Amino acid sequence: MRINFNSFYFASFSIITTLMRGGKSEHVLPIFAGLWYDAQHGYNYEGYDACSVVLYTYNELTVTPQEQMPIPSNSSYCTWDYDNIEYYGNSTDMPSGFISGNHYDWEEILLDPNAAIKMTYQMNCKTAGGSIWTYNRITASPLYECPSNTRISWDNATRETGCTTTPIPCLADIVARDLNMEGFTFLAHVGLVAGTKEENPDIMQVLNNNEGIVFEPLYGAGSFSDVGEYWGERYGLEQQLLTRLPMDIAVDIINAGTNQKYYSFTYTCSWDYYPGGGLTQPDNCKFRCDSFVYYCYDVVGLKLQDSFTYLLTYPFVIFNDFMCSANPVESCFMPGRNKYDSLTSLNQDDDFLCVSSLQNNAKIINASSPALEIFSLLRPMLLTKSVQNEQLPGFVERYQQNANASIIELFVRCLCFELNKMSPFQIDYKIRPLLSDILWQHKYLSEDNFALTIMEKRLHFYAENPPCKWLNALITIKTETQEDKEEAMIAYIDQEDVVEQANLVSGSRLSSFQFLSQEKKCKYGKFFQHAYIHNESLSGRERRLLWLGLAEIKYPIDSSIQPAFKC
Repeated sequence: MRINFNSFYFASFSIITTLMRGGKSEHVLPIFAGLWYDAQHGYNYEGYDACSVVLYTYNELTVTPQEQMPIPSNSSYCTWDYDNIEYYGNSTDMPSGFISGNHYDWEEILLDPNAAIKMTYQMNCKTAGGSIWTYNRITASPLYECPSNTRISWDNATRETGCTTTPIPCLADIVARDLNMEGFTFLAHVGLVAGTKEENPDIMQVLNNNEGIVFEPLYGAGSFSDVGEYWGERYGLEQQLLTRLPMDIAVDIINAGTNQKYYSFTYTCSWDYYPGGGLTQPDNCKFRCDSFVYYCYDVVGLKLQDSFTYLLTYPFVIFNDFMCSANPVESCFMPGRNKYDSLTSLNQDDDFLCVSSLQNNAKIINASSPALEIFSLLRPMLLTKSVQNEQLPGFVERYQQNANASIIELFVRCLCFELNKMSPFQIDYKIRPLLSDILWQHKYLSEDNFALTIMEKRLHFYAENPPCKWLNALITIKTETQEDKEEAMIAYIDQEDVVEQANLVSGSRLSSFQFLSQEKKCKYGKFFQHAYIHNESLSGRERRLLWLGLAEIKYPIDSSIQPAFKC
């Protein structure tokens, strides 16, 4: 689950002045993310991240502590009081998996009377006489994260880890600068950070010279950042789910690139690359700067999503595949993005014609990966409205007529994945009905990837099974502007799919839901309650969504109990 840093609560911060990059490093207190996890079972120790900081992941995050309460089993002797989850107590102990692991940070946070601390809640199961027969109890821990525009990193000066506005680059971060070629500087030159816990690490990169794969310092005269405008560092991939790259994977990424130095090198101006050591090229490798970065991540099973289409890959596209910026003026989860973050800098129609003329070239299609093939064909068709209108209908028809159901599903996943990254104004109105029909025919995709393990999510699964956020894709098609989306989300809960209604109410935390009339809340509550009690075919996940929907609008499951508001 990705955290929305826009929902962070304001917190005071302290500053520790240290020298770094010739300037000052600011240590900042972690802040409450507005999310909670099960203090006993809700987090996992994953080792160290690429900054040599302890890495934790969380199984499930919720907005209110009470939502961590597990759904209890039915009892013949008592009735669970879902509507009155009682506050049981609190603790000022440092939360498990506290972001910096620094007790001094936690002690300073506790000076704020509004600091989020561990909270214990209890749900009672009462007999007909009103006495408590048994109960469920859970302690919810607040999730603390570094504020937007900061990163948890190692500080050589203080010899401690913590949130900082000027983090030291971490292993396998991608860096970019202007391409040293007049008229084409916007295409960028990219490389990878090849050292850790260093103020001035080496950058591993591909240059157009005989040596090819070279290392040079990030800062200083004649360094990587000294040629043209330096764009900064980025890290974190959406498909990876773990924004903080694990150290063992970061080491593997750098080792993959370092190992290619053992082969004879050929520089290429095209995307047609190959590594050395394979059956077809045992002694020679061929790269340019961006395909080299792509290859290093590909070795560990992390596909750079915007790079499925070979002919539409440029260094600046590779750079912007990484969500988070180490540049203090940019945000991590709401990245400002570089000014060259899309193909609008180029002539899109000419670029599409170039791709169209080469689509049958076997070199640009990875035949061993159906997802890569679909993406390589689909993405050019979504570039402009005119291209969508001319190319998409025939492309969709081709896949709908496919006899292989798994290929059809994979195509819809790829389409859904792409639509999630687009804004409503980017989609041509003539093509909207077709895309809407496709999504309605494949609503089951909204339930995918529910029980994947961390390792499955981290490695190959997402590359071949693109996640589909079905409702978001549908609303993107059905609205005209980004501002219309939330209003459309609210309107959607008047539709017939009661489970999706409950999912929307409980999961999206739409701010405008609180302004709905009691009459509408009662209507939704009755729908959810009826389905929960009477629909025996519901899956466990569907029942949980309905239960969460009822909890959100304070409507009891037991029809004999009155809701918190008058219906």
